Amino acid sequence: MLYSVTNFEKYNCRSDLRTPTWFKLHHTILSDPKLALFTPAERMTWVSILVLRSEANKKYFEINCRYLAKVLNSRTDNIAQTVVKLCSLGLIETKEQQDSNRIATEEQQDSNRIATGLQKLATNGTKQKRNVKTEICIRSVPREEESREEKTRQKKLPGTHPVIYTASDLAIAQKWHNYALEQNAGKKIHAAWTVEKFADGIRKIRKEINIDDSMFEKIINFAKHDSFWKGKACSPNATLDRSKNGLRKIENLIDAMPKQEKREESEWKVY
Repeated sequence: MLYSVTNFEKYNCRSDLRTPTWFKLHHTILSDPKLALFTPAERMTWVSILVLRSEANKKYFEINCRYLAKVLNSRTDNIAQTVVKLCSLGLIETKEQQDSNRIATEEQQDSNRIATGLQKLATNGTKQKRNVKTEICIRSVPREEESREEKTRQKKLPGTHPVIYTASDLAIAQKWHNYALEQNAGKKIHAAWTVEKFADGIRKIRKEINIDDSMFEKIINFAKHDSFWKGKACSPNATLDRSKNGLRKIENLIDAMPKQEKREESEWKVY
């Protein structure tokens, strides 16, 4: 996944350097209210991400949570949670989020242009005192064709749909994504195996089966070490498929877990 640091080019604008060896760190890193509740480890993670952005010397760059965990003597989960926190505060953005924001801005600008044009038209009609009923029809293509073009545009630009998963879904998705990468090390990764897709799968699982975050972590840990399920539950979306016994794979996985790791049946309900 590609990320960008908000306003990095504004404060570090030495585009003439091909391989920069330094970047400007402003005093606001101590006084910024967005960082007020950050732990020292989270602040160091934020500074390290700025280092990665400076080294990449381009708007979009990758954040390798395993690498940062190693150099900062931390855990991959902690790094991933800090990345999610930075995204929620708007300090960094994914490329998909920026595409979505850009499209929303363009649509708002189009709406403003139309509203301004209608206002001018109404003002001119009042000045000229014309008692004429004017009908304005804004239509460039038939409705069916326009619908097809909109669907095509959304397929070409992922992220145009509203983000409906939560920060908690994203944190669990990051852990599941790390597990999937570990199980498929050295193999070609499926194009749909992104943290966002996994977060949407987590949301769907929550909708079908009421599971909390701790249960998700137990499921991932069990699938990682169980001889049968190891490598068979790499995608949360795939666990919603029905097995031969009529149950979803996620339900069969939970049934296979040791009793001490299961939740009480009354705590989750199948809808």
